Parts: sequence; C-alpha cells; structure tokens
Amino acid sequence: MTNVFISWSGELSKQFAEELRKWIPSVLQFAKPYFTPNDIEKGTKWSAEISQKLSETNVGIVCLTRENFERPWILFEAGALSKDLGKSKVCSVLFGMEPTDLSGPLTTFQTTSFERSDFKKLMSSINDEGGENKLDKDTFDNVFDMWWPHLEKSIKKIFESKDVEKKEDLRSDREILEEILSLTRISARNPSSKSRGHHVSPGAIDHLLSVSFSVGKEAMNHKDYDLLSPARELVEIADYFISTLQIPESTVSRRMDEVTTFLAEVESKIADSDEIPF
Repeated sequence: MTNVFISWSGELSKQFAEELRKWIPSVLQFAKPYFTPNDIEKGTKWSAEISQKLSETNVGIVCLTRENFERPWILFEAGALSKDLGKSKVCSVLFGMEPTDLSGPLTTFQTTSFERSDFKKLMSSINDEGGENKLDKDTFDNVFDMWWPHLEKSIKKIFESKDVEKKEDLRSDREILEEILSLTRISARNPSSKSRGHHVSPGAIDHLLSVSFSVGKEAMNHKDYDLLSPARELVEIADYFISTLQIPESTVSRRMDEVTTFLAEVESKIADSDEIPF
C-alpha cells in the first residue's frame, strides 16, 4: 500500500483535495490517500492521528490555489511533509495558478500544473512508489487516459460553481526577474552551488525568454536601443542557468535560439531606421 498525504487549506483547496482523494485510487488501486475533512488551521496543533498518518506517508500532495499559497498553515504543512519525506516526494498541485506565481519556500518543491501531461507525471511518480504493485507503463497509460476526463470534469465544475476567474498575475515580471537575478548572484558568489544540485525548472527559463522576447518587441516598437540591453541580459541569465544548473539544454535551446535571432533582427531594424539618408 502506498500512502498519499493530501494537504489543503481553505474551502476551494479542500474541494480540490477531496476530488483527488476519491480519484487517485481509481487509477492506482494500491494508493491510499489521506485527507482530513476539517481545516486543521483552525486548531492549535496537529492531532495525534494526523501525526501518525504523516509518519506512514510515501508521497505528499499540496493543493495550492491563489487564496491559500501564502497562508502560514500551508507553508508549515508543506515543510513538515518535506522534512519527513524529502522534497523529491512532495509535490504542489497548482489550481488556477502558474509556477511563476509562487514565491518563497514553495518554489523549492516540485510543481504540477493541473493539466493532463503534467498531472500524469505526478501520478507516474506515485506509481513508482508502488513496489510490487506498480503498474507497467502500458497499463498505467491506459488506466490514466480512461480516468483523467472524470477528474478534469470534476475540477472544472468546482471552478465554475465558485465562479473562479483568472486574475492578474500574482507576481509581476519585475518581481520574478529580481528573484532570478538574486539566485544568479548567489550562485556566482558560491561556485560550489552547482555541486549541491540547485534546480530551476525549464518552465522558469522559458518564462525568462518570453519576457526577453516581449522586451525586444517593445524595443522594436519604440526603436529604443536601451531596451535591448535588459532583453539580452535575460537571455544571458537563462543561458547561465542552463549551463551551470540542472537544466536539460534540449528543452529550452530552441526557444533560446528563436529569442536570440529575434533580438538580432530588432537591433538591425533599429539601426536601419537610425540611418540618415543623403
């Protein structure tokens, strides 16, 4: 039996957690989710039952929403899970959020967006914990594909019933870039950081390159050389993370080439527009 501890905080997160509790055993019958129906945050400490369940847990899932991701309790519970299981076995599932919305301690955990391919990876990780009960790849693929539409429909229904609208980004591009620049400076000051295995997700690198592309477009629209400098700096930071940290180059190299080529074209067009006709 593989025990899965599902952490939540807040009414919306609770409903998502309840759906996961009911759905996970449909795909992996050996998985036994634990979900407390009460919001423990209202109490002063964990009950003995929850402490016992945590000690028996193989995988931890943290249900994050825009309403709860900064709540002290969700941070505390995620930290407690990682202490017992290690960060590699704790994953935050993002409902109505993007990985770049996160900040602080939660950025150190694996994140799963609630979309088919990403969620399948999470379920595959749980399957890997099944030992002798683990499903072979073909069986797992077939069972997941059969049950995924049911979960997707349930989660969509919750969003619709709560009239949850997509709000503006929780973190501005400036905040994200400042955090990445800070990480870069820390790594530059400490060459041994590479050996400790820091990890930056390909998604974060892709976001960097997307911002660089947007800044390049603004530079072209306004014929502004000064904007090309920060755009290129973002590309350099992305390249730094690819070359020195745990980023598979193939996942973002094509995007890197596209942005680099685009910035070169922007510079050429700005230069052409600045020529004085005789």
